[in-house]
Amino acid sequence: MEHETSAESSGSDRKGGRLRYVVGVVVVVLGGLVAWWGLGSGFSVPSETSDEPTADTIAPSAEEGVVSDIRPGERVIENGVTTTLVYLTTEGFLPEEVTITAGEEVRFINRTEGAMRVGARSNLSSPFYATVVQPDVVSYGGVYQVGLTRVGLWSYENLTSSDNRAQGVIFIR
Repeated sequence: MEHETSAESSGSDRKGGRLRYVVGVVVVVLGGLVAWWGLGSGFSVPSETSDEPTADTIAPSAEEGVVSDIRPGERVIENGVTTTLVYLTTEGFLPEEVTITAGEEVRFINRTEGAMRVGARSNLSSPFYATVVQPDVVSYGGVYQVGLTRVGLWSYENLTSSDNRAQGVIFIR
């Protein structure tokens, strides 16, 4: 009887060893998939010195006006959507180049005495962004906000100025 018990125990140990091996492989594979997905989606773990937006960095809505302590190029979160701020100044768009993740938004704020109407430079933009144009002209303090949902490039300019055709580009990853 003792011999049968140890044989059963030995078989049980092998099954338990195989089970642990299979579980280990599954855990490693799942961990690799999670890491791969995280890297591919642009996900990163923020550090204490990160420039990434935080929940307490909130920009005003267009109805509330523009707060002067928010800098061009700053990224803010509103209603769970990340928005990058771009100012039109007498020197042009600040910043001139912006990189965002597909699904984020860009808010253009007019900081000139002139008019602003942002529109695509169609020959330099990805085809699906070639026709993106601000519907209305806005004056000082006016805002145009656009969501960019596809990976690509949007090259834009201020369509209202014949003297200074301010230009910029947004890389959407």
